[in-house]
Amino acid sequence: MSERQSVKNRIRDIEREYLAQAGGLGIDPGGLQDLVDKDRQEYPEKYKGSRDEMVHNMVVSVYGETPKELPLFKIAGVTLTESITVPDRSTPSGFRKVETYSATANQARECAILKMRKGAEVLAKAESYHKVADLAFERGEGNPETLLRDVLDK
Repeated sequence: MSERQSVKNRIRDIEREYLAQAGGLGIDPGGLQDLVDKDRQEYPEKYKGSRDEMVHNMVVSVYGETPKELPLFKIAGVTLTESITVPDRSTPSGFRKVETYSATANQARECAILKMRKGAEVLAKAESYHKVADLAFERGEGNPETLLRDVLDK
């Protein structure tokens, strides 16, 4: 396991513990950050290489940002973003960002198809979770305060 993965896994473990302790109150990013900072002070050797991880995460974050809409780029009154994402099997991720100004009509179509598929996946997951919530209400006899752990499959 790389140093980057071990630091990330350590933070995930801290998050899991924080979630378990918080119960139904939930957690917030600031509280998690405080716990990680405390852990870094107690066990600095566990965070060796975290600077490299930070730079890597920034690169991933910047790459994954939603492109800005630029008023200069419009087609049929629709404002286009500064870049679009298109499928590309030759890259490790399977996708490539293309500057909108240099993109082709076919790339715009491929981007639209990707967005529609992603939207359909999100809707399907949301519908599935809604069914789970309905079943939890049913198993909890309509009580909105029923804990999910009390209505899990046996």
